[in-house]
Amino acid sequence: MVKILTPLTKKSEIVPLIRAGADEFFCGFIPGEKLETSRAYLYLNRRASRAANFTSIGELKEAVSIAAARNIPIFVTFNEHNYSKAMYDQIIETLKELELSKPNGVIISDSGLLILIKKHFPGAAAAAGTGCPVFNRKSLMFYKNLGADRVTLSIALTTGEIESLADEAARIGIELVCFIKNENCINTNAQCTYLHGMFDDALNRTFCKIEKEYGVRDCGGKKQARAGKRLSSIHEDFSDGCGACFLPRFIEAGITKFKIDGRGRSASEKIKDLLFIKKAVLCAEGGRSADAVEKRIRFLYNKIYGNTCSKKCIYS
Repeated sequence: MVKILTPLTKKSEIVPLIRAGADEFFCGFIPGEKLETSRAYLYLNRRASRAANFTSIGELKEAVSIAAARNIPIFVTFNEHNYSKAMYDQIIETLKELELSKPNGVIISDSGLLILIKKHFPGAAAAAGTGCPVFNRKSLMFYKNLGADRVTLSIALTTGEIESLADEAARIGIELVCFIKNENCINTNAQCTYLHGMFDDALNRTFCKIEKEYGVRDCGGKKQARAGKRLSSIHEDFSDGCGACFLPRFIEAGITKFKIDGRGRSASEKIKDLLFIKKAVLCAEGGRSADAVEKRIRFLYNKIYGNTCSKKCIYS
């Protein structure tokens, strides 16, 4: 059965999103009361913004309880690539407060944190996020051996590579999750070589888009050409972050978990995204031909979002 992992930012969003078809939630947390002492607490996950996170542990506990009463699991993201000792302590403190157990869990990118969480909270589900590079069977086994129950695949992978990984994951016994909306830069997370944020609001922009300031002028010869091509690709070739037309292939390959990105989006935008993907899944499972599925999904996209699909898909 296909399930959609949906972004969550506020307790008030839970019931409307469940009514729209959410099967699972993921959310972030930053301790709002500690931000006055250190801005470092903004960086417990890869969305360093109050608007994209729960900031009250009390509200987050209530959210977990409300979702659990409706049999909907919540995954809390602690998915930065690495942490200081103080950040590790904050994460452990937060998880003790939440008392998570399966099917609820945590999304992690730091393999050391994965080991630590499985040691202290063996009953919680653990998902390796896209900050964990997965390209082959050995990398799948690596995260499984560390205790991961599922792995989220990067959109840098081709559909053929994802299908191959799905076969391996079935043999190994680990779930795969694919992005299906709102993730549009193929260099994000596992393959990203740029800092996103820093500790200064004036620098809170993606460096890969600031080519005039942080460009290729110091590279020479062929390196300059390659770097320039990469920057141009990032700058010009963004898709609309969809990928829904590839749902039939992924579902046929055995992938049943799909993730809609966008914790910072409004509740109405989240509902719209969810309704679109749920309808696209029904279309993908309806036994139509590939061309008919794509035509129908593009029609749905136009109807729900009010504009035409760019046809620049996140997958190739």
